[in-house]
Amino acid sequence: MDKYVDDFGRLQSIVESIGTDLPLPLIVVVGAQSDGKSSVLESIVGHPFLPRGEGCVTRTPIKLFMRTTHAENGCDPVENISVSYDTGILGGLGRAAPVTHTKRLRDFRNIAPTIQEATRELTGGRTGIVENLITVNIQSPRVPNLTLIDLPGMIENVSEGAPEKMREDVNRMIRHYISNPTAIILAVHQAGSDVVMSKALREAKKVDPEGKRTFCVLTKLDLVDRRVDITDRLNGVEVGRILNVRRVFGIINQTGHTNHPNGFVPDFEEYGSTQQGPRTAAELEDEFFRQRPSYRQLSKLHGRDKLVSHLTSVFRAHIRDHLPELRRELDISVASCEEELAALREDDLPADDGSNHEHWQFPLLAKFINRFCKALIKSVDGDVDQGSDKLAGGVCLERLFNNTYWRNLDKIVPLSNVSPQQVWTQIQNCGGLEPQMFLSTKAFRVLVRNEILRMKDESVNCVQLAHKEMLTIRDRAATMSIKDVRRRYPALHEKITDTVAEFLGQRQAKSREMVEHSVLMQLDYINVKHEAFRAARTRAEALQLPSKHKPIHIGPGGNNDEKEEEEEEEEEDEEDDVDDKEGKYSSNCDPEDKNQMGEKEKLDCQKIMLLVAEYFDIIRGIVRDSVPKIIVRFLINEVKDNIENILMTTLQPREVYEPLLKESEDTAAIRRELTARRDQLNEAIVIVKELAIE
Repeated sequence: MDKYVDDFGRLQSIVESIGTDLPLPLIVVVGAQSDGKSSVLESIVGHPFLPRGEGCVTRTPIKLFMRTTHAENGCDPVENISVSYDTGILGGLGRAAPVTHTKRLRDFRNIAPTIQEATRELTGGRTGIVENLITVNIQSPRVPNLTLIDLPGMIENVSEGAPEKMREDVNRMIRHYISNPTAIILAVHQAGSDVVMSKALREAKKVDPEGKRTFCVLTKLDLVDRRVDITDRLNGVEVGRILNVRRVFGIINQTGHTNHPNGFVPDFEEYGSTQQGPRTAAELEDEFFRQRPSYRQLSKLHGRDKLVSHLTSVFRAHIRDHLPELRRELDISVASCEEELAALREDDLPADDGSNHEHWQFPLLAKFINRFCKALIKSVDGDVDQGSDKLAGGVCLERLFNNTYWRNLDKIVPLSNVSPQQVWTQIQNCGGLEPQMFLSTKAFRVLVRNEILRMKDESVNCVQLAHKEMLTIRDRAATMSIKDVRRRYPALHEKITDTVAEFLGQRQAKSREMVEHSVLMQLDYINVKHEAFRAARTRAEALQLPSKHKPIHIGPGGNNDEKEEEEEEEEEDEEDDVDDKEGKYSSNCDPEDKNQMGEKEKLDCQKIMLLVAEYFDIIRGIVRDSVPKIIVRFLINEVKDNIENILMTTLQPREVYEPLLKESEDTAAIRRELTARRDQLNEAIVIVKELAIE
């Protein structure tokens, strides 16, 4: 029995030291305030050691770790008492780095003030509840081999000055502990109170509806009125109406009440807490049951010794039942550690012990670069699994070229920002001094150049979007190929990605220059004899003047169809004359006459606008086809073909790569921590194997 408990104690210590949430079996003590939880724990220990006071005194979970010591080599058994707790801080690695505070004590009287001091530090002097665990470790020949968790008492009404959410915090903490399927629930209730009112039993029923791992402890039997018969309560009949628990235990008050009617229960403070042993308490308990005729037949089933003996036996069986599950969780934890360690080392190269060695550093650098470049190229070419959540890699570039860019070019409507009057004005301006007899080629060239120039901004924007997508592909390739490098050698990872970004920036500038040239060269030579333009010229030449035409006025008022007949016969062109009286010139540039346009001029405008739109569509098709090709040639393929050489050339000098391949202290610390954790988990697995065969 002792070896079994000792082995399990070692297992508990290992699990606690590595800070894991493995489902270790434990005994959780729950109950409402003043129901006697402290009485139960002090009865088991045989000493009053818990803080006392009004309201919620226990504001952190308290773990009571008890181990029986024996005489060895003719020496008296040792008695050690300590109180420990962790104050967690966040380490530089982003991992929990708790600071453990341990205080060794010489007397049971010192436990309560030490717990109060730890509680003040953990709560920061506030009145709320905290989840930090306080561990009371007692090694003594007078305590049983048990581990219990004492939780704050359930609150009915929040006391003045306490946080409003205190009741919810307590209930949440209790549910967290008792919902663990490996936990044994010790539901505490006052013997003199109706069990229907038991908060502890109601909470236990929520997580253990069949009562297979719940025990009920009825406290303060010695305070029950002699005239009240609670035999059915102690036999479990009343308790069974709420929850069919495994067993009910009744114990007397162990804290001492000199005003008790029986007057036989001693005050431990009077006798001395370090002198009062559990045997004396047991004798007093037996005397109590003998003095109560109604309880006399129950004395063999109740009391502190019966509770401790039964809990010890049940706890051992509970441990054995959950060993397979515990072993499975330990194996999973070991595998997780091995996986994290594997990400911090290269199996085909010597492990980095912190020193730099040329014979492995450069091959390691070349391996990282090659792996990254292959991932980047495969991502562009679609030769790697990108995942099914969203589009990624080369397909995004294809969508950019054939969907986004084309759609943006198609949104440009030629001459959408030019009115017919502006076209007519442009025709006249291009005529200069001599009037035009035929369609103005100069006006056509000026207008078509202005419209073609509108495609330049969209084409340059396409280059920028392609550059942005290449940066995304770079990041995705780095995640897929050198994620471990970022963790182990963050400076190297940053240098690789920065070098790629710099090269992409250079190629973006070149691609932008070539795209701009591809658009601007369409302005340098307007090919009116383009094969696709012939049909447009034919349609324009087919347009004819109507048989009867009249001058029209284009302006805010529109065409004036109400003019008199003499205005219909008015000549279209008027000669300039000189006003000798005023000595000033009158010309057709007068603002009142500039909007005058006849049917012939209107037809010329129509022809010019048709030809500009047709020629724009031809050039739009050419630009739409050439810009993606330029981007692929000068940006994407340049990166695919040359990025590995660029990286090797940039990082090849020893003075460059040596600092980058110096493992960070954070990474080394993580490896040491993972190695120690793995070793402790393996030790725990060995203990579980031993427990399984004992």
